[in-house]
Amino acid sequence: MLYLASTYYELFGASSIAENADGSMLITSAPSRYAAWAIAFPVILAVSQWCRKRKIAYTITTTTFYGAFIIPFLVLPGMTIEHIRMDHDSMDVRTGLWFYPTCYSVSLSGLTSVVAKDEPVSGRSMQKSRTYWYFNYASGKPRRVWPSDLLVANRAVLVGCLRKQGVTADLP
Repeated sequence: MLYLASTYYELFGASSIAENADGSMLITSAPSRYAAWAIAFPVILAVSQWCRKRKIAYTITTTTFYGAFIIPFLVLPGMTIEHIRMDHDSMDVRTGLWFYPTCYSVSLSGLTSVVAKDEPVSGRSMQKSRTYWYFNYASGKPRRVWPSDLLVANRAVLVGCLRKQGVTADLP
């Protein structure tokens, strides 16, 4: 079961890393990630349509059938804009939906440490937690960031780059 989980994560969270001569780095979604989502779409459609015709969990499979159209209209276009640019001065992140992207820049000047902390988030029925990254600066004012999937998937690469710059990074 652990093997299936790691294979799933490698397929749907794969990335491509390009390092430039000046030391800057660009992280984008890998072609295998696009392919995995593009293959998942017709498979989900076929399985849910087959179940719908045989009246197997009709409500769930109908919702799954129509919900699968999120993949080509939201997921795939969103992956095309998703990227992380990192140089010696800043880390620029662009993620989210293609029609409403989330863009932010984190300054690396004066950065002393990066720490991941779980914080409770109130849900309707049960207590959940969300992991935030805190960028701590020499000035004393931290910056809180909710990391995207691409950031989380490439945290080992980011930790290596931050350590090269003398920044302590604790991102499990």
